This record gives sequence, C-alpha cells and structure tokens, in this order.
Amino acid sequence: VTQDEWVYSWCRQCALPPCGIKAHVRDGVAVKVEGDPQCPTNQGMLCSRGHSAIMTLYNPYRVKTPLKRTNPKKGLDQDPGWKEISWEEALDTISKELRRVRAEDPRKFVFNNGFARCGSMLEGMEFCAAFGTPNYVEVDGPTCSVHFGSSLVLGNFTGPRFDDRYTNYTILMGQGSTANGGYAAGTREIMDALERGMKLVVVDPRCSVEASKGEWIPIRPGSDMAFVLALQHVILYEIGRYDADFLKTRTNGPYLIGPDGHYVRHKASGKPLMWDVAAGKAKTFDDPTVQDVALEGEYTMSGVPCRPAFQIYRDAMAPYTPKWAEEKTSIPAVTIRRIAREFVDAARIGSTITLDGMAFPLRPACLQAGRGAITQYYGGNLHTAVVLVNMLVGALDVPGGGRGTTGPPHKSTPPPLALKPDADGVVAPKVEAVPRAFEFPPNQLDGKTYMPFSHDNPHVVYHAILHPDQYHIGYKPEVLMLWAGNPVLRMYRPEPVIDAMRTFKFVFALSYSFDEPTELADVVLPETTSLERWSCGGGAALIDTKAGPKNAVARLIARPVVKPLYDTRQVDEVFMELGRRIGILFGPGGINDLFNSGRYAPPRVQDPYKLALDRQYTPKEIVNLVVKSDFGPKADPEALRNKASCLVKYLPHKLFYPYTGFPAGKTRYPIYQDYLKRAGEELYANLKAAGATLPGWKLDAMIAHYQPVPVWLEPNRSAPAGYDLYAINWKTAQFSFGAGATLENPWLQEVSAQFDPYVLVVCLNRKTARARGLRDGDEVWVESMYGGKVRGKVKISDLFHTEAVGIAGNYGHISKQMNPGARVGIHFNTLMSTEPGDIDPISGGFDGAPKVRLYKA
Repeated sequence: VTQDEWVYSWCRQCALPPCGIKAHVRDGVAVKVEGDPQCPTNQGMLCSRGHSAIMTLYNPYRVKTPLKRTNPKKGLDQDPGWKEISWEEALDTISKELRRVRAEDPRKFVFNNGFARCGSMLEGMEFCAAFGTPNYVEVDGPTCSVHFGSSLVLGNFTGPRFDDRYTNYTILMGQGSTANGGYAAGTREIMDALERGMKLVVVDPRCSVEASKGEWIPIRPGSDMAFVLALQHVILYEIGRYDADFLKTRTNGPYLIGPDGHYVRHKASGKPLMWDVAAGKAKTFDDPTVQDVALEGEYTMSGVPCRPAFQIYRDAMAPYTPKWAEEKTSIPAVTIRRIAREFVDAARIGSTITLDGMAFPLRPACLQAGRGAITQYYGGNLHTAVVLVNMLVGALDVPGGGRGTTGPPHKSTPPPLALKPDADGVVAPKVEAVPRAFEFPPNQLDGKTYMPFSHDNPHVVYHAILHPDQYHIGYKPEVLMLWAGNPVLRMYRPEPVIDAMRTFKFVFALSYSFDEPTELADVVLPETTSLERWSCGGGAALIDTKAGPKNAVARLIARPVVKPLYDTRQVDEVFMELGRRIGILFGPGGINDLFNSGRYAPPRVQDPYKLALDRQYTPKEIVNLVVKSDFGPKADPEALRNKASCLVKYLPHKLFYPYTGFPAGKTRYPIYQDYLKRAGEELYANLKAAGATLPGWKLDAMIAHYQPVPVWLEPNRSAPAGYDLYAINWKTAQFSFGAGATLENPWLQEVSAQFDPYVLVVCLNRKTARARGLRDGDEVWVESMYGGKVRGKVKISDLFHTEAVGIAGNYGHISKQMNPGARVGIHFNTLMSTEPGDIDPISGGFDGAPKVRLYKA
C-alpha cells in the first residue's frame, strides 16, 4: 500500500522563523513543501528557502555519522582523515574533555553558535550556564547591532517598525523590511501596505526591491547618521512643527538639566524636576498639579542655571543643516527638506483612532533603519537618533507609528511591559540596554567589560584569544564547541579565526555539513535537518477574523516529516545527553532547571508542565510539555500531524501596540539620554581605576560615544589615499542568514541565478565603471583599507550609488569537503576590519561600509 500524507510542521530555513508548513510525503519520502494556510503568521505563503527545504534534507554532502580526526595537523589545506565512530565513543570522548576542563576552570570552555540555532528548543545558553562558563558566544553578532536603540528608548528588542495597517509614509534606511531578505510574512505586509497607498521612501546606496516600489534616494555609504541629524534639524528649525503635547507629556524633554549634564532633582524625593510655566516654579515630573511645562528656555535653581532637556537636544541639532548633510551624504539639501516636510505632514499630529474601545493617538509615519545603516562605527547612536525622529511627531508605539517589536521570549520584554518606566518616570532600558556588570580582569572573552551594551561579540572573542594580554585575559581557552554558526566565514578574514581555533586543545562540532570550522574539529557529531526533528516556537501576526482584526499568537510545532535519513541527532538530545554525562542536567541549577526558568530558551513552560529535575527528556516530550503549558492538557502535538489546525491564541487588536500597556501619562520616552551619559561616566571611572581600555581605543574617544543627544562622530581612523569607494553588502532572498544550508541548495542556486543578476559579482555604477575603464565581466580586485581583498567580475548597474562597490551576501566557502556548489561567489567579510578599534564601542558592530580601492585583476 502506498503511503501518501501531508504532514504539518514548521519551517526553519531562516533566523527567527515564523512560518508554518505542510510537507507532502510519499512512501517515507518528502516530495514537496508548501506554506500552511491555517498558520496566521504566513497564511499559506512560503519563501524560496522554505520551498527548497527538501534539498537540504537530501543533500548528499551532509555529515551522516559521528567522526573523529586522525590527522593532528589542522588547516583547510589538510585532510582531517575522518574515521567513523559510534555515538557512544563520540559522546564519551567529548564528555571526558568537558569534565576535565570544568574541573580545572569552566571558563576554558567556549561555545559558538549562530542563526541556524533558531528554532531549536535549547540554544546553548542553559548548557553554558549550568556548566559554569561565561563564554557563550553567538557568531551572528558583528553585523546585527540593531537592538541597542530600541532597547534603550523603546524598552524592546527591535524597532521602530512601520505599521502595515495604518502607516501612510515610511522611510526605510539600510533595510529591506524583510522583503529583500525573502521573508514571506514581511513581504506580504509591505505589499499590503503599498497596495493600500502607503508611500515608501528608501534611503540606501542600492536600489533594493523595496526601493523599486517607491522612491529611491541614493546615499553615500556610511553617512546615514548625517541624513538623520539633518531631518531633525529641518523639523526643529525650518518646519517648526512637531508634537509639542507628546514631547511635554510623553518624553523627558521637560526635565531640567544642570551644568553637569544630568537631571536636576528634588532635594527631598530625588525625583527629576520640570519647570511649570503657569506656576513659575519647578515641580517633580509626577506632580499632579503641573499645568504646563517648559520645553525651552533657561531657569535658575538654587543659583544654578538649568535648561529643559528638549532645549539642549534642540541646540545640539542646530549645526546639522541640510547643506551640511548634503556634503556628507551626497543627498541634495532640497531633497532632505522635502522628505522632512512629507514626513511631518504624513504624521497627522493631533489625530486619533479608537481600537477595541480604546482611544489611541494616530501617527501614520515611520522612519525605520536596519543593519545596513546601523552597522557603522556610530551604530548605537544612529539607532537612537532614528527613534528620536519618530518621537518628534509622536509616532511611537501607536497605530501608524513606529512600533517596538519583540524577539525571542528569552531575549525580549513581554509587550505590555516594554514601556514600563524606571524610578524617574522614563521608559526603563531593557534587553541590550541593560549593561553587563563591570568586572576586571574580565572573566569573559567577548570584551563586554569594555563595551557593556554591545551585542554578540565573536569578533572580539577571537581577537582576545590571539591577543589575551591586550584584553587582560588570565586564562587560556582549551575546549571549543561549534554548532549552527560559522566563525571562520561570518566575521572577517578567515585566517585569524583559523589561527585562533588552532590554539584550542580540543574542538568538537555538531554539524550539518563539512564547513570550515567543522574541518578543524577533532570530533564531529552529525545534526538532523529541520524536516527530521521535533521542536516548537512562537509567532505573532495581526490578522482579520470574523470579529475584526486580532493579534494572533501561534504555537508553531515542528515534527519529523520523515524519519532521519542517517545516524543523526538534534541538538536538544545532544545537550541533554552531554549534560547527564558531565553532571549538569539534573537538580537545582541544572539544564532542566534553567529551561524551566524561561531565561535561557525560546519555549516556556508553566506548572504543572515544568521539567522534572531528576530525569532526561526527549525533544518530543519537551514539545508536548510546552504545548500543554500553552493550550491545556488535551493539546496533543502528535494528533496534529496530518491536520491543518494551527494552535493559536487570539488577542485584541489593541495589544499589537505597546502603548496599550502604558498609555499617555504613564511613562516617558527619553529624548535626552541621561542614562547613557551616566553609564559612560561610570564606565570611564571603572576603566580609569583599573588602568585598562578597549584595545585600539583611547579612553576619551571611546566614551565620546556615550552622548545624551545624538551627534556626528568621525571614524576612529581615516582611510589611506586612493581608497575612494565604499564596499556595501545586503542580504539576498535565497541565502539570507545562511541558515538551513541554503548556500549548498541547488534549487536556491538555480532560482538565484535566474532572477538575481546582482549576486556573485562586483556591482558598480555605470559612471564609476566608465571612469575606471571597466566593462561588464571584467575581473577586478576590491581591496579594503583594513587589508583584506576579494576578486570578482564586474556587473554594471545604475541601481548603485556612484561611490558604492556592491557585493551581495556572504559567499565564498573554502572548505574542500562541502558541497561544491557552496564554493562560489565573494566573501564580503574579508573586507571587514579585524581590529576592535574599528568597531562601534556602543553596539559592538563593525564598520559596515569599509573604504576600498578598485583595480583590474
């Protein structure tokens, strides 16, 4: 009898995957993957990565069984001499090394993962915490510094993000709003908004997919901050129209600032003071008798002059005229003025809307920035400045405005709590705006002693391994675990990372394929694909129901569509088994206990479904507990194998907006970053007392980034003569994030080759190419001011700024044992700096637009 079934599951071919799928299986073979029409997040749609998951499953170049190295020499020019071994031998060998290093010094164990971890129930943080090592390192950090500004000002994981239902005017900077990256749900949202009539303005060195649907404004790479500062100047000084009521009641703009740059406080209560114009005196921010507060002017408190925070902020924007910005950005001053006026007009200051019986301000305008703009030497400050543009017109966390959005639950604040204020009445910094506690000498390799707000810093980790004295590291790392990320290719030039990996006594990898770090491992464990494992996660979407728009929160379940093809296991099993063998699985503080806490893993469980502290669970059992915790004892993941019935909770439409939790009068956004200034002063004092600075930085220059208002900052070092162009990079729809082994997937390669002529090439503007005597197909070298260089064929296109050298994605695998299809294209990250002095000391992000010179090969 022929077996023929549709199996419902969850796609995990990208980072933070939100899409439900159904797979057609015949006689145990997956023959097709489609989107699940019942899943509210993607509503039946699926990107090319999801459709091609079958080819990931059936890739003949997969790691198929545990292996150990027989050649002691490590290098990508060496044959590891793999020998097949049993799981028992592999786990025993690894456990022995982990027990040894844990007994000596747990810090000697370093753990690397990356975006391919997304969708797993255990991500490794709980394993590292139970083990006792502080060196949990996510490899996806160097170009993902997009969290600080939203964490600081919005109390949320990302944002501001446009509202596809109500935003009428969106400015996108350095971001594709997920359509360019190939997200099915995001593509639908932006297309729905455009069809509704939303105007889209894309400020980017490259004319992206989104830019083709709206207005493209080319900008000189690396100058995004100048454009954002000029927008604020025009709004404040030329248009002179902003949401004054919002600034008075919803920001700390009225807070009085003293000569020391900090809040002037009430002597008895310690609360910040504002100047009540009607009363002619200062009152605390929460005084119910306040009638009208001053945003501008100068006042005297106990003989000390002080000014409202908004006045200081406004004064700081005075130099950043459109003419000044034109010189920095190449955008004509008249265009900057027009965009600012259109943005203010679109915001409809003063308008309101009622949703689910609750009155909201309606501000249908949003400025949104992404990785391409924020990954710069001033990235943390730029992200904050972007939020402030929205703040000037009151377009934050309300219908039509830019919303703060959540990420994985263990890295985010629940939506109703995002805007919860601190003792000063200002949105309390959360997520990545909560600094790492200062410790010296550092326990961790990631440099967060010197950059306490930074994102994941694998680039710093590997630099510190090679230069421990510069970072005051008093121990030598000995054991490295690799899973779901590729430190050799995902940071900067491969050579320093390979050199650092050679310093470890023992390296083991849980791998899908024989990528570069896997080739350098001593023991390799084979990993299942997304169609062979159990897992669960969450997704949210605003959808239409019979009762009107609802905020749908779905529990996405992944189940084995087919039986594992080879002798593979999923990471959750490996963590549990290694934890049992080295004694960190059971009891208080063990992996089970930490999973229950909700601090370390994406899925969460509540009593009575928490993991027992004295037994080992299978992935299927964990999924069952999570689902029952969410939907009650009758919920059965196995029963949904062949049913198009996604587990969903429907919440009111109004809960889509953080404003719901803390409406007007309940919290204030910081237009003046007193918190950041204090953090910089504290860091300066601590580093000064310890006699230490971040390598590559002078202390004063580093602390200059800790400004209470946004300012223009020059790079830490200038480019040599002749480096007159900027290399730029963007995600591609077929290969975004590198998760799901997409670079090895022949279907995706075929689609990319047919529909995207701007991959695997060096893109130049026609004018730029003509000036250098270059034609389509010419071979050129692109050499970075930081020393790395890459080679590729020229593709001439007017879709690029005249000073941009466009290189898509991050291609160029060099492992000889991978699928040969992955060894194509250009490795953009080779052009990045390997030095900490060239990264943003706030977010830890790279300089994402390195200056380069171009010449014929």
